[in-house]
Amino acid sequence: MRYSAETIDLWQRAWVTHEKGRWTFTWFPDVRARLERVWCIMDHYTSQLMSGHGDFNAKLHELNLRGDAVCRCGSPQPTAEHLLYECPLSSQEREKLAVVVRAAGADWPCDPEFMTRSDVMFQAVKRFAHATLCRTDEG
Repeated sequence: MRYSAETIDLWQRAWVTHEKGRWTFTWFPDVRARLERVWCIMDHYTSQLMSGHGDFNAKLHELNLRGDAVCRCGSPQPTAEHLLYECPLSSQEREKLAVVVRAAGADWPCDPEFMTRSDVMFQAVKRFAHATLCRTDEG
């Protein structure tokens, strides 16, 4: 799908100034770059991780769908960011992702946007999302 330069510029200005979607913004701060990254094909688990709108106790508690906002690891902040960078329950999968990031030339932890710059890194993020969020689906 093609968009005019004017439309993309307008979209970018709104994306930068809007208060919502800030976690997603860390993955895709530049609208043009996102549109060019054709390998970033979302699925159920990857979109949950990248939007922060998934089976995260903090989000579910905020929506009154869960009684408390505590992670299964005990953290009071069970968000997508917690899962990606901190949760001890995802440490094995996180290390697999970190290996791919380091091979691409970045230190771990890195900015989420770096992990969308190539198909190889994006696929590693997808594997992380599937391995960690499938587990939360199961209980």
